[in-house]
Order: sequence, then structure tokens, then C-alpha cells
Amino acid sequence: MKRMKRQKNPVVLKMQMGLMKFKRRVDFPMWHHEHISKVASIMREYADRIEAVHGSNSMRNSDKTLYAQQLIQQMNADVGRITPTDPRERG
Repeated sequence: MKRMKRQKNPVVLKMQMGLMKFKRRVDFPMWHHEHISKVASIMREYADRIEAVHGSNSMRNSDKTLYAQQLIQQMNADVGRITPTDPRERG
């Protein structure tokens, strides 16, 4: 009797290849009153986009998680461009 090799989970494979991480975080600037509405609109937009990924029938589950993580990275970049910018100098 031939033994079958156990297949790895596609999500675990993508994590091992460095395509995905276990967690994704977003840093929201919230030191100016204009940031409140801007952050809320960005969160609403990306929540709708992530929900659409979740409801997609054309992607595998591992691809859905990868794409959702990429959306979170895009959201982090968009949030980083919010004005007014941080007046403190970097470095």
C-alpha cells in the first residue's frame, strides 16, 4: 500500500513563502480633528472592498486572505497620506 504525502494548507504555504503574515496592522493618525472624518471614510471604503473579497466565488480561500492582506496594506498607505501631516521631524 502506497502512503500518500500529506498536503500543506495553501495559506500556510503562502506564509512560509513570505507572501502573507499572521497579522496586519494599520496606524491611524488621530491628532487633528480633520482626521476623524477622513479615517472613517477610508475605513468604510476598505471595509466594503474586503467584504466584496469575502463574497467572491471566483477566488480560492487562500487567495482571498492574501488579497485582503494586500488591501489592508493599501489602506495603511492611504492613511499615511492623510493631511494635515505630522509636524514632528522624523529621525
